[in-house]
Amino acid sequence: MQHIESYEALEEALKESTDKFVCIEYGAGWCQPCKILGPKVEEFAGEHSESLFLYVDIDNEDLQDHEFVEDVTALPTFRVLKDNAIVKSISGCNFEQVAETYAEATAN
Repeated sequence: MQHIESYEALEEALKESTDKFVCIEYGAGWCQPCKILGPKVEEFAGEHSESLFLYVDIDNEDLQDHEFVEDVTALPTFRVLKDNAIVKSISGCNFEQVAETYAEATAN
């Protein structure tokens, strides 16, 4: 899982991955549910190398104006993108729902 530290890094990751699904986990250091979900998503990412997994800390001021960050209203949020468009999105700390969201989004 790639931890995104800048607007440019997020743009570059999205640009380079137009041929695969991009899964973005949005969290924050102060978010306890994010701390619970994070390690599970990290492990899941390692099992699904066919997709690009990114982690975005919404408190990073350099990322707050990005179109895929500015509308996040709950943490943690997990989104699956294809061709820079959101295919599926889920908020909450239920890992089983995250895995199901990924499976549904990548089934097509």
